Amino acid sequence: MSLKDFLFDRRVWFVQRWHARQTRISESLAEHQYFVARDALAIAQLVQLRLNYPLDLERVMALALYHDETEKEIGDVSGYAKREYPELKAKLGEIEAGIVDKVLFNNMPFELQPYYKDLMAEVAEHQTTESQIVKLADKISAYMFAWYEVNTGNFLMQEILDQLELELASLDWPWLNEMRRTMGAREEEWLP
Repeated sequence: MSLKDFLFDRRVWFVQRWHARQTRISESLAEHQYFVARDALAIAQLVQLRLNYPLDLERVMALALYHDETEKEIGDVSGYAKREYPELKAKLGEIEAGIVDKVLFNNMPFELQPYYKDLMAEVAEHQTTESQIVKLADKISAYMFAWYEVNTGNFLMQEILDQLELELASLDWPWLNEMRRTMGAREEEWLP
């Protein structure tokens, strides 16, 4: 395949998030990826500055920009469905791994494919600090969307907002716990 094929792939514009919920505004996968990348970079920079953690900021950005790339093939599956049906979440993980392996990056130059496949494996496992930062930014992006919905009168999103707040509070990574401690009373500055 050619670089042109990859560059012309704009399907992330057309994947709609929150399709199973009544919302006042819409959000495409492209918009979501932008906010996750923007927020992940800021969080990573704070972690570097305040905790003196060695982070690969380029890796953070790449992970953030591609973290939901499989949704170009299968669409967005709601967090509710993943929570309520763990067997669906497990099967979805298998399907996404197959998509990454067989389809997702076939339209890009061959020599770039291993890098992007490796990115997707890192996103799925959340074992590195960089991928955990992206997971946090992903949750914050969803939280902020729900927050805007509720604060503009869509109280149907309150349940989602409450669930996301619980999920954010339950994240338990050493670097995040250290950030929470160092922020002290100022924690509300950067975490919902």
